[in-house]
Amino acid sequence: MLEPLEEKVRSLTEELIHTQELLSKSRNELAMLKKLFDEEKTFAMLQQKKANSLQDMVNTISQSKNIVDIFQKMRSILLDSFQIYSYTIFIINPEENNLYPYWISYHNKYDAMEDYRKNKIPLQVENSPHSYVIKNNRSIYSNKIRPNISIHEQKNVDLLGISSVFIIPLSINGEVFGTLSISDNKFEPISLKKTSREDRKEIEEFASLIAPSIYQTLQRQKLETSELRAKKMQEMINIVSRSPSIENLIQRIKKIFSEEYYINTFTIYFIDEQKKVLYSEYSLSQKLIPDPIAEELKNNKINLSDMKNIHSKCISLKKAVLLKRVKIKYLSEEEAKNVRLLGIKSIYILPLIHEDICIGTLSICDTDYGDFNIEKFIPLQPEFEDFISLITPSIFQAFQKGIIEKAYTDLKTSQKQLIEAEKMAALGNLIAGVAHEINTPIGTIKASAENLRYALNETMSTAPKLIRVLEPEIFDLTFQLIYKAGKNQNFSSKEERKTRKFLTEQLEEKQFADPDKIAELLVEMKIDTLDKEYFPLWKHPLALEIGTMARGLAGLLMKTNTIEASVEKTSKIVYTLKLYSQKDKSGIMQKRELIPGIETVLTIYQNYTNQGIHVVRDYQEIPTVLCYIDEINQVWTNIIFNSIQVMKNHGTLTITVKKIDFNSIAISIGDTGSGVPPEILPNIFDPFYTTKVAGEGSGLGLHICKQIIEKHNGTISVKSIPGSTIFTVTLPIG
Repeated sequence: MLEPLEEKVRSLTEELIHTQELLSKSRNELAMLKKLFDEEKTFAMLQQKKANSLQDMVNTISQSKNIVDIFQKMRSILLDSFQIYSYTIFIINPEENNLYPYWISYHNKYDAMEDYRKNKIPLQVENSPHSYVIKNNRSIYSNKIRPNISIHEQKNVDLLGISSVFIIPLSINGEVFGTLSISDNKFEPISLKKTSREDRKEIEEFASLIAPSIYQTLQRQKLETSELRAKKMQEMINIVSRSPSIENLIQRIKKIFSEEYYINTFTIYFIDEQKKVLYSEYSLSQKLIPDPIAEELKNNKINLSDMKNIHSKCISLKKAVLLKRVKIKYLSEEEAKNVRLLGIKSIYILPLIHEDICIGTLSICDTDYGDFNIEKFIPLQPEFEDFISLITPSIFQAFQKGIIEKAYTDLKTSQKQLIEAEKMAALGNLIAGVAHEINTPIGTIKASAENLRYALNETMSTAPKLIRVLEPEIFDLTFQLIYKAGKNQNFSSKEERKTRKFLTEQLEEKQFADPDKIAELLVEMKIDTLDKEYFPLWKHPLALEIGTMARGLAGLLMKTNTIEASVEKTSKIVYTLKLYSQKDKSGIMQKRELIPGIETVLTIYQNYTNQGIHVVRDYQEIPTVLCYIDEINQVWTNIIFNSIQVMKNHGTLTITVKKIDFNSIAISIGDTGSGVPPEILPNIFDPFYTTKVAGEGSGLGLHICKQIIEKHNGTISVKSIPGSTIFTVTLPIG
C-alpha cells in the first residue's frame, strides 16, 4: 500500500513543478506582451504627436496673408524642425518652358547669389534632375552630385559649391508647378548627408501638404497683380490719349517708359505715303543728343525695300524684333549708320499697328545717350506690347492732328502773306490814284491771287486725277456741293451727333453704299440735309473719293474767314495819304460816322472817276454807327473799286445813304456797268468766284465784304440788270 501512495505523491509533485514552470512562463510572456503593448502605444502616441505637429505647421502656413509670409514661416519651420537654414523655391514659367528661382531663403548672403537668381533652368532637357522631378512628380535625393548634368544646373553647382541635393516636387491635383530644392553648399551650415530617410520623408510630406497653399497664394497674387497692372495700364492709356498735342503725347510716353519699363531712349518712325521709307519723327533720349547727330538721324531715312533691313522685317511680319547684341553686318546701310551715330548696343523694334495697318515703328535702344535694361524689361515685354497696341491709335491721331495743325498754320501764314501782299498792292493803287501816274487800276486783293491759288492747288493736289474721270454732270454737282458747304456754319457737338445719325438713317433708307462714311463727310462739310439733287454723287462708284475731295475744298473755303484782317490796309493807307487817321487799335466797336469814310474812298479814286465817271451823292442825315470803322471802310473800298472797274472808267456811280427805320441804316452803291448775268448772281459773294478776267481779281473782295457786314450783324445784297447793278448794305445803329 505504501509504495503506490509514494508513487502518486511523486507524480503529483512533478505535475505541480510543471504547472509552476508553465505559470512562470506565462507570467514572462504576459510581461513581454505588456511591454510590447506599451511600446506600440508609445509609438502610436509619437506618430499622432508628429501628425499633429505636422498639421499645426500646415495650418500655420495656410493662414499666411501673402506669399512672403508663407516663405518666411516655412523657413522657420524647416529651421526648427529639421535644422535647414536655406532653400530655393523654383516655379515653372510655362511661356518660357523653364524653372526660375522665385524665392531664395539663405542664412549667409554671398556674391554668387545674383548670378544664381538669374540662372533659369530649361525643362525637357537631358540629364536634368529638376526636369526628372517635374516629369515624374517624384522627389530625388543625391548625396553626391553626378557628372554630366545639364549645363544650367551645373552652373548652380559651380556657383554655390553644391555637394548634395534634395529636390521635392510641388504639385496640386497631380500637376507639378514648381520644386523645393535643398542642398549642401559651401555657404550654408546644413548637411543633407546627416538627415535620415524618415526626416526626408517628413519633409516631403510637409511639402506636399503646403504646396496647395503656395499655389493658391501665387495665383491670387498673380490675379491681384494683373488687376493692379490692368488698372495702372488704363491710367497710362488715359494719360496718353488726353494729350493736347503730339509733342505733349511724346513727353508723356517718355515719362511712362522710364518709370514703368526701364526705357530711356526711343525713336518713333513713320512710314511715308509711298510706303517706301521710314523717317524719324520723334527721338528722345536720357542724355542730350548733339544737334549735328540729331540732324543726321532725322535725315537718315530707312529704305524699306532693302531686304537686310530689320525694320522692314518687323513691318512686313507685324512682329517685334529684339536684338540683345547688335551686329552691324546684319543691318542695312541706314540702320548701321544709326548704330554708329548713337553707339547702339541692343535694340528692340515694335511695329505700330493701327486698324491692321502698320503706320511705323517704335525703336528702343541701349545707346551712349540712354540705357535700356533688357534683363529687367523682358518680363514686362508682353504687357509693354499690349500697352503700345492700345496707345497706337492715340499716337496716330495725335500725329495726324499735328499734320493738320501744321497745314493750318501754313495756310494762316499764307493768308497773312496774302494780306500783306494785298496791302502792298492797295498801296500801289492808292499812290497811283493820288499821283495820277498809273492808268491801270490795281484791286484791293489783286496781288494776293497767286498766293491763294498756290494754297488751293496744294489742297487739291490729289483732286486732278479724280476730276479727269468724272462725268460733267457729276463734276458740276460736286462743285455745287462745295460752294454750298463753303457757306455753311459750324455745328455744335450735339448738332453733329444728331445730324450724323439723321443722315445715316436717310442714306440707309435710300440704300446708298457706305452710309456711315458718307454721313461723316457731309457732317464735316456742315451739311445737315440729304438733298435729292446730290443723289447722283452718292450713288456714284467713286462716291467716297468725290466726298473726300469736296470736303477738302469746302474746308479750304471755310477757312478763308481769317482773311478779314485784310480790310484794315486800304483805310490805313487812305488816312495816311489824307493826313488824318481813324485807326482803332482798341479792338472794340466804337460809335463812328460812315459818310466821311465813303468820301475818303471817293477822293482816293478820283483819278479814275475824273476820267469819265459821274458820281451822284444822295446822303441823308444818319446817326453814328457802332462798328469797326477800318473794316467798314474796306467794304466801301472794295465795292466802289469794283464799280469803277466794271464801268471801265465811264458811267454813273450813285451812292445813297439813308435811315430806313429806328434801328438801322442803308447804304446803296450803284453803277451803270454791264451788270451781272442772272445765272451767276447767286454766287457773287462766294469766295474765289470772280467774273473778271485772269489777273484782275481773285474772287475774294465781295466775300470779304460779306464777312465784314455779317460780323456787324448787318446784311449785304445785290440787284443787277444789264446797265444797272446796286449793292445795298444795311447796318444796325448799335
